[in-house]
Amino acid sequence: MLAGAGELPADAQPTIDAARLLVVNDEMREFARRVTANAGGRADQIRALSHALLDEDGMELRYEAEATLSAAEAFAQRRVNCLSYTLLVIALARDIGIDARFNHVQIPPIWDLRGDQVLLYQHINARIDETVPRENNTGNAHSRALILDVASAEYSPAFPQRVITDDEALAQFYNNIAGESASADPRQALRDQLEALRLAPGLGFLWTNLAQRYLSLGNLGAAEVAARTSLQLDPTDLMAYAAAARVYRRLGDQRRAQELQQQEQALLERNPYHHYWLAQRAFKLSQLSAASEAAHRAIELNPNDHRFYFLQGLILRRLDKPREAQRSLDAALRLSAGDAGQQARYRSKFERLISSQATAGGNALPGSRSTEP
Repeated sequence: MLAGAGELPADAQPTIDAARLLVVNDEMREFARRVTANAGGRADQIRALSHALLDEDGMELRYEAEATLSAAEAFAQRRVNCLSYTLLVIALARDIGIDARFNHVQIPPIWDLRGDQVLLYQHINARIDETVPRENNTGNAHSRALILDVASAEYSPAFPQRVITDDEALAQFYNNIAGESASADPRQALRDQLEALRLAPGLGFLWTNLAQRYLSLGNLGAAEVAARTSLQLDPTDLMAYAAAARVYRRLGDQRRAQELQQQEQALLERNPYHHYWLAQRAFKLSQLSAASEAAHRAIELNPNDHRFYFLQGLILRRLDKPREAQRSLDAALRLSAGDAGQQARYRSKFERLISSQATAGGNALPGSRSTEP
């Protein structure tokens, strides 16, 4: 399997050597020292480094979703995505003596509102833990985490997250570039996918994507082995069931494909974010009763996501239930405490909906333009 299952020559190499991904050259080293020269502690150094990379009066790195680059490439080309920015900032931070680590964030799944496609993001940012001393010799010193994230709007400290090893992070680099090159060069994509698995063979989603790499090359036997492995490693992964069903359908085993689809559907029914998507879709179509039911189910399955309550509040407001709507908004605000920007957006959207209803002479009419949740 890891040798390529006959699809690759013996001397096939990944797109870039893993040892080069975090290398800091002389220009990068001089930059990091210069921009942090006047900073005090580690927190100030990290902030200075972040500002110098992103601000208009610094490097002003440009975000591009497919800019999966090494730290040195990102620095030279001044463009990054979430992963390459994290590689860059961790490489620079470590070079000036700061213990920066990779932080894996479990972003909730997102369903494409144009169809039933589920999008799963493997999001990584940089984490630096620092000790905060006691104030005025009272209380105890405590630690806090500093997070550097180029896509801060997608990140929430409430999301499940964990520090991961360098190898796990670098595996995601190869997983990304394999996905980006899959159509143009499927065999190179396979080689990069295998490099990802060499670095982190225990990550189930890498096997799911390996199954897809083999499937695109018509190697159904290898695809089946990869699909089975992904399900064994993570039997809760929706994408693993979908990929395995595709494999068995290609193998002609329609019964097994149907079983996998049924298992995937059972997982969907227990997934609060699927019901959140159903509520969003129904709300956009002004199917308010269905939207309310789906939002309620999402909250039953996960009562700790403020987005569910906010959407429920919008729906209830459209249903002319202002008191219940206000309670839902209050819950959304309570659960988003600590994120003043999010709370302000919630209040603003809610006020706009109330204003539009008042302008319309009361309730928003069915089929009228809805406030985006």
